Amino acid sequence: MKKITVLYLSTKYTKTTNLKTFILNYKKFKSGIKHQLVICLKNLDLKELENRKKLLKKIKHIEYIDPSQENDHEWGSIARVSKKFNPSIFFYINDYSYPIKNNWLKIISSKYKKKRIIGCTASFSSWATNSYYRKYKDNYLTYLYKYLYFNLFIPKFPNPNLRANGLLFHTSDYIKFINGKIIDSKKKSLLLESGYKSFTNYFEKKNYEILVVNSDGKLFKKKEWKNSNTFAFKNQEKLIISDKDTRNYAKLNSKSKSKKQITVWGNS
Repeated sequence: MKKITVLYLSTKYTKTTNLKTFILNYKKFKSGIKHQLVICLKNLDLKELENRKKLLKKIKHIEYIDPSQENDHEWGSIARVSKKFNPSIFFYINDYSYPIKNNWLKIISSKYKKKRIIGCTASFSSWATNSYYRKYKDNYLTYLYKYLYFNLFIPKFPNPNLRANGLLFHTSDYIKFINGKIIDSKKKSLLLESGYKSFTNYFEKKNYEILVVNSDGKLFKKKEWKNSNTFAFKNQEKLIISDKDTRNYAKLNSKSKSKKQITVWGNS
């Protein structure tokens, strides 16, 4: 197997406490396999950059300061780091996330092979279908804009896609995917996660296996993603990487969990 690189993104758009929590859990839960950890520091002012550098002295890592001043979200940063460290197998974690199981990286990376993309969580949810319901903060003009935008660029439910976090892929594959794409807004970032031309759909059309892995080391094909028990199903007992959305789901009461499960997976 080629070299394994864990890429963690730390940006000005999240609090320093997120990095502290990642460091704590990275040290607590053993990865189980040799790897290099790359920390990508993005859009930080000088003071915050120095604060985070001090925190990072606690763990062995390679520092990468993203040269871009634009907010092209995780997709742009992953592209630049991928080009620098190509060829490598990347496991990407966003700045709200951290491992919660021992041997987390060994479990995930052991399932890698050519023409295969592996995620730790997935969803059938659709921004297009969800846009039918106006959020209380949106006025009617905003609601109409979102409705038209999402229904133009995002498939209706079911819309199976790997979630844009906890992803294992080869850098050369990612570079081909991201080539020529412009990500200058949150909405365009959402399209890369779950639109018609999403990360998942791009590789599925190229006949890659698109799989979810759980903490038992079991792989799940698209029809069985829900049963991986990693996101918005039961109590997510088989989750490997905790993120903001999995934690929010865990805090819900039983009624709210059932509602969320229907949004993500449907009634089946």
